[in-house]
Amino acid sequence: MLPVISVSPSMGAAELRDAIQAGLAPKKAAIVRGYFLEAEVENGLQGLRRSFDASRDQATIGETPDQVMTNFQKMNIGGIFNTRIYRPRFLRAIYNPIWEEDIYGLRGLFCKFAGLRNAILDYAPGYAIEAIEEDGSWTASRLQHYPTGGGFLVEHVDSVLASVHDWAGYKQFLQFLLPLSRKGRDFTRGGGYVCIDGEKIIIDDLMQPGDLAIYSGLIAHGVDEIDPHKPLQLGVDSGRVVAFANLYKDFRKNAAMDRRYREIPA
Repeated sequence: MLPVISVSPSMGAAELRDAIQAGLAPKKAAIVRGYFLEAEVENGLQGLRRSFDASRDQATIGETPDQVMTNFQKMNIGGIFNTRIYRPRFLRAIYNPIWEEDIYGLRGLFCKFAGLRNAILDYAPGYAIEAIEEDGSWTASRLQHYPTGGGFLVEHVDSVLASVHDWAGYKQFLQFLLPLSRKGRDFTRGGGYVCIDGEKIIIDDLMQPGDLAIYSGLIAHGVDEIDPHKPLQLGVDSGRVVAFANLYKDFRKNAAMDRRYREIPA
Protein backbone atom coordinates (compact mmCIF):
# COMPACT_ATOMS: atom_id res chain seq x y z
CA MET A 1 0.00 0.00 0.00
CA LEU A 2 0.91 3.66 -0.35
CA PRO A 3 0.10 6.57 1.96
CA VAL A 4 -2.97 8.55 0.90
CA ILE A 5 -2.70 12.29 1.48
CA SER A 6 -6.02 14.13 1.61
CA VAL A 7 -5.87 17.73 0.39
CA SER A 8 -8.17 20.41 -1.00
CA PRO A 9 -7.75 23.04 -3.74
CA SER A 10 -8.67 25.62 -1.11
CA MET A 11 -5.46 24.95 0.80
CA GLY A 12 -2.68 27.51 0.44
CA ALA A 13 0.61 26.67 -1.25
CA ALA A 14 2.56 26.30 2.00
CA GLU A 15 -0.13 24.11 3.55
CA LEU A 16 -0.23 21.89 0.45
CA ARG A 17 3.55 21.61 0.37
CA ASP A 18 3.85 20.70 4.05
CA ALA A 19 1.05 18.11 3.93
CA ILE A 20 2.31 16.41 0.78
CA GLN A 21 6.00 16.45 1.69
CA ALA A 22 5.17 14.94 5.10
CA GLY A 23 3.07 12.23 3.45
CA LEU A 24 5.85 11.40 1.00
CA ALA A 25 8.52 11.03 3.66
CA PRO A 26 7.88 7.43 4.83
CA LYS A 27 8.04 5.66 1.44
CA LYS A 28 9.10 8.39 -1.02
CA ALA A 29 5.80 7.72 -2.77
CA ALA A 30 2.17 8.56 -2.06
CA ILE A 31 -1.27 9.15 -3.52
CA VAL A 32 -2.72 12.66 -3.29
CA ARG A 33 -6.52 12.72 -3.05
CA GLY A 34 -8.97 15.60 -3.24
CA TYR A 35 -7.12 18.18 -5.35
CA PHE A 36 -8.55 17.15 -8.71
CA LEU A 37 -12.24 16.44 -9.28
CA GLU A 38 -13.42 13.26 -10.96
CA ALA A 39 -15.32 15.37 -13.50
CA GLU A 40 -12.30 17.43 -14.59
CA VAL A 41 -10.11 14.41 -15.30
CA GLU A 42 -12.98 12.66 -17.09
CA ASN A 43 -13.59 15.77 -19.19
CA GLY A 44 -9.90 15.76 -20.05
CA LEU A 45 -10.04 12.17 -21.25
CA GLN A 46 -13.14 12.80 -23.33
CA GLY A 47 -11.54 15.91 -24.85
CA LEU A 48 -8.58 13.80 -25.93
CA ARG A 49 -10.87 11.19 -27.45
CA ARG A 50 -12.89 13.76 -29.38
CA SER A 51 -9.89 15.49 -30.95
CA PHE A 52 -7.32 12.70 -31.26
CA ASP A 53 -5.86 12.17 -34.73
CA ALA A 54 -3.61 9.15 -35.26
CA SER A 55 -2.24 10.67 -38.47
CA ARG A 56 -0.22 13.07 -36.30
CA ASP A 57 1.95 10.22 -34.96
CA GLN A 58 5.64 10.79 -35.64
CA ALA A 59 8.63 8.46 -35.44
CA THR A 60 10.10 7.12 -32.20
CA ILE A 61 13.26 9.24 -32.54
CA GLY A 62 14.39 12.23 -34.54
CA GLU A 63 12.21 15.01 -33.19
CA THR A 64 13.75 18.40 -32.50
CA PRO A 65 13.52 20.34 -29.20
CA ASP A 66 11.29 22.84 -31.00
CA GLN A 67 8.79 20.14 -31.96
CA VAL A 68 8.12 18.97 -28.39
CA MET A 69 7.39 22.59 -27.49
CA THR A 70 4.39 22.41 -29.83
CA ASN A 71 1.38 20.12 -30.16
CA PHE A 72 3.34 17.04 -31.10
CA GLN A 73 2.82 13.30 -30.75
CA LYS A 74 4.85 10.20 -31.48
CA MET A 75 4.89 6.47 -30.92
CA ASN A 76 7.64 5.21 -28.58
CA ILE A 77 8.31 1.64 -29.64
CA GLY A 78 11.38 -0.43 -28.79
CA GLY A 79 14.26 0.68 -26.62
CA ILE A 80 16.07 3.39 -28.54
CA PHE A 81 16.03 7.04 -27.40
CA ASN A 82 17.54 10.25 -28.78
CA THR A 83 20.27 9.83 -26.14
CA ARG A 84 22.30 6.66 -25.51
CA ILE A 85 19.70 5.29 -23.11
CA TYR A 86 18.11 1.97 -24.11
CA ARG A 87 14.76 1.39 -22.39
CA PRO A 88 12.11 -0.85 -23.99
CA ARG A 89 8.60 0.53 -24.06
CA PHE A 90 5.45 0.71 -26.16
CA LEU A 91 3.47 3.90 -25.70
CA ARG A 92 2.35 7.09 -27.38
CA ALA A 93 3.61 10.46 -26.13
CA ILE A 94 1.35 13.46 -26.77
CA TYR A 95 2.90 16.87 -26.04
CA ASN A 96 0.38 19.66 -25.44
CA PRO A 97 2.24 22.75 -24.13
CA ILE A 98 0.05 25.22 -22.27
CA TRP A 99 0.88 28.08 -24.67
CA GLU A 100 -0.11 26.03 -27.74
CA GLU A 101 -3.62 25.64 -29.20
CA ASP A 102 -5.80 23.89 -26.62
CA ILE A 103 -6.84 21.12 -28.99
CA TYR A 104 -7.90 18.67 -26.25
CA GLY A 105 -9.43 21.12 -23.78
CA LEU A 106 -6.73 20.26 -21.24
CA ARG A 107 -5.27 23.71 -20.60
CA GLY A 108 -7.14 24.33 -17.35
CA LEU A 109 -6.22 20.88 -16.02
CA PHE A 110 -2.55 21.28 -16.95
CA CYS A 111 -2.36 24.76 -15.38
CA LYS A 112 -3.86 23.43 -12.16
CA PHE A 113 -1.49 20.45 -12.23
CA ALA A 114 1.59 22.63 -12.80
CA GLY A 115 0.46 24.98 -10.05
CA LEU A 116 0.31 22.09 -7.59
CA ARG A 117 3.76 20.96 -8.70
CA ASN A 118 5.09 24.45 -8.03
CA ALA A 119 3.53 24.48 -4.57
CA ILE A 120 5.03 21.09 -3.66
CA LEU A 121 8.49 22.07 -4.93
CA ASP A 122 8.32 25.57 -3.43
CA TYR A 123 8.38 27.55 -6.67
CA ALA A 124 6.42 30.73 -7.37
CA PRO A 125 2.79 29.98 -8.32
CA GLY A 126 3.18 30.75 -12.03
CA TYR A 127 6.73 29.47 -12.49
CA ALA A 128 7.32 28.02 -15.99
CA ILE A 129 3.61 27.46 -16.65
CA GLU A 130 2.56 29.76 -19.48
CA ALA A 131 5.98 30.69 -20.84
CA ILE A 132 9.60 29.55 -20.99
CA GLU A 133 11.57 31.05 -18.11
CA GLU A 134 14.82 32.93 -18.69
CA ASP A 135 16.71 29.93 -17.31
CA GLY A 136 15.09 27.72 -19.99
CA SER A 137 12.59 26.00 -17.69
CA TRP A 138 9.16 25.14 -19.08
CA THR A 139 6.25 22.85 -18.26
CA ALA A 140 6.27 19.73 -20.46
CA SER A 141 2.52 19.21 -20.22
CA ARG A 142 1.87 15.96 -22.01
CA LEU A 143 0.04 12.65 -22.02
CA GLN A 144 1.22 9.07 -22.28
CA HIS A 145 -1.09 6.53 -23.88
CA TYR A 146 -0.37 2.83 -23.32
CA PRO A 147 -2.44 1.03 -25.95
CA THR A 148 -4.72 -1.93 -25.36
CA GLY A 149 -2.95 -5.05 -26.57
CA GLY A 150 0.36 -4.68 -24.75
CA GLY A 151 1.39 -1.09 -24.04
CA PHE A 152 4.19 -1.14 -21.42
CA LEU A 153 7.27 0.52 -19.97
CA VAL A 154 10.14 -1.63 -18.72
CA GLU A 155 11.04 -1.33 -15.05
CA HIS A 156 13.72 1.29 -14.49
CA VAL A 157 15.12 3.97 -12.22
CA ASP A 158 15.32 7.54 -13.56
CA SER A 159 18.96 7.98 -12.58
CA VAL A 160 19.74 9.93 -15.75
CA LEU A 161 16.84 12.33 -15.24
CA ALA A 162 17.94 12.75 -11.63
CA SER A 163 21.33 13.91 -12.89
CA VAL A 164 19.67 16.24 -15.39
CA HIS A 165 17.52 17.73 -12.61
CA ASP A 166 20.67 18.28 -10.57
CA TRP A 167 22.44 19.99 -13.47
CA ALA A 168 19.35 22.12 -14.09
CA GLY A 169 19.34 23.29 -10.48
CA TYR A 170 15.86 21.97 -9.68
CA LYS A 171 15.01 21.55 -6.02
CA GLN A 172 13.74 17.96 -5.83
CA PHE A 173 13.33 15.08 -8.26
CA LEU A 174 9.76 13.83 -8.05
CA GLN A 175 7.52 12.25 -10.65
CA PHE A 176 3.91 13.50 -10.76
CA LEU A 177 1.40 11.27 -12.53
CA LEU A 178 -2.32 12.02 -13.04
CA PRO A 179 -4.34 9.16 -14.58
CA LEU A 180 -7.15 10.18 -16.91
CA SER A 181 -8.16 6.59 -17.61
CA ARG A 182 -9.56 4.12 -15.09
CA LYS A 183 -8.49 0.56 -14.47
CA GLY A 184 -11.55 -1.67 -14.62
CA ARG A 185 -13.20 0.47 -17.27
CA ASP A 186 -10.58 1.52 -19.86
CA PHE A 187 -8.30 -1.46 -19.23
CA THR A 188 -8.41 -4.45 -16.91
CA ARG A 189 -4.88 -5.91 -16.79
CA GLY A 190 -1.52 -4.32 -16.06
CA GLY A 191 -0.83 -0.77 -14.97
CA GLY A 192 1.80 1.50 -13.51
CA TYR A 193 3.78 0.34 -10.51
CA VAL A 194 6.52 1.25 -8.07
CA CYS A 195 8.85 -1.10 -6.17
CA ILE A 196 9.36 -0.25 -2.50
CA ASP A 197 11.12 -2.43 0.09
CA GLY A 198 10.90 -5.45 -2.20
CA GLU A 199 7.18 -5.00 -2.82
CA LYS A 200 5.73 -4.32 -6.27
CA ILE A 201 2.80 -1.94 -5.83
CA ILE A 202 0.40 -1.51 -8.75
CA ILE A 203 -0.51 2.17 -8.51
CA ASP A 204 -3.56 1.88 -10.76
CA ASP A 205 -5.09 -0.68 -8.37
CA LEU A 206 -5.07 1.90 -5.57
CA MET A 207 -6.19 5.07 -7.26
CA GLN A 208 -9.62 6.66 -7.38
CA PRO A 209 -10.72 9.05 -10.16
CA GLY A 210 -8.92 12.35 -9.66
CA ASP A 211 -6.07 10.91 -7.59
CA LEU A 212 -2.49 11.99 -8.25
CA ALA A 213 0.51 9.68 -7.74
CA ILE A 214 3.81 11.20 -6.63
CA TYR A 215 7.05 9.27 -6.21
CA SER A 216 10.78 9.73 -6.26
CA GLY A 217 12.22 9.05 -9.70
CA LEU A 218 14.95 7.06 -7.92
CA ILE A 219 12.38 4.40 -6.99
CA ALA A 220 12.19 1.55 -9.49
CA HIS A 221 8.98 1.87 -11.50
CA GLY A 222 7.39 0.82 -14.77
CA VAL A 223 4.15 -0.13 -16.48
CA ASP A 224 3.03 -3.74 -16.81
CA GLU A 225 1.51 -4.70 -20.16
CA ILE A 226 -1.92 -3.17 -20.66
CA ASP A 227 -4.54 -5.79 -21.59
CA PRO A 228 -2.12 -8.09 -23.45
CA HIS A 229 -4.95 -10.63 -23.81
CA LYS A 230 -6.78 -8.32 -26.24
CA PRO A 231 -6.03 -7.43 -29.88
CA LEU A 232 -3.90 -4.37 -30.42
CA GLN A 233 -5.89 -1.11 -30.49
CA LEU A 234 -3.86 2.00 -31.19
CA GLY A 235 -6.74 4.43 -30.71
CA VAL A 236 -7.23 6.31 -27.44
CA ASP A 237 -10.76 5.01 -26.79
CA SER A 238 -9.18 2.32 -24.63
CA GLY A 239 -5.91 1.70 -22.83
CA ARG A 240 -4.10 3.64 -20.13
CA VAL A 241 -3.83 7.44 -20.39
CA VAL A 242 -1.85 9.48 -17.85
CA ALA A 243 -0.98 13.18 -17.68
CA PHE A 244 2.34 14.76 -16.68
CA ALA A 245 3.41 18.32 -15.93
CA ASN A 246 7.16 17.96 -15.39
CA LEU A 247 9.65 20.78 -15.44
CA TYR A 248 11.90 20.50 -18.49
CA LYS A 249 14.85 22.71 -19.34
CA ASP A 250 15.85 23.85 -22.81
CA PHE A 251 19.57 23.09 -22.75
CA ARG A 252 20.12 24.74 -26.11
CA LYS A 253 20.82 27.95 -24.20
CA ASN A 254 23.96 26.20 -22.90
CA ALA A 255 25.92 24.28 -25.55
CA ALA A 256 28.10 22.43 -23.02
CA MET A 257 25.06 21.27 -21.05
CA ASP A 258 23.28 20.18 -24.23
CA ARG A 259 26.29 18.12 -25.30
CA ARG A 260 26.57 16.60 -21.81
CA TYR A 261 22.91 15.55 -21.96
CA ARG A 262 23.20 13.92 -25.38
CA GLU A 263 26.32 12.00 -24.37
CA ILE A 264 24.69 10.38 -21.34
CA PRO A 265 25.66 6.69 -21.26
CA ALA A 266 23.03 3.96 -20.98
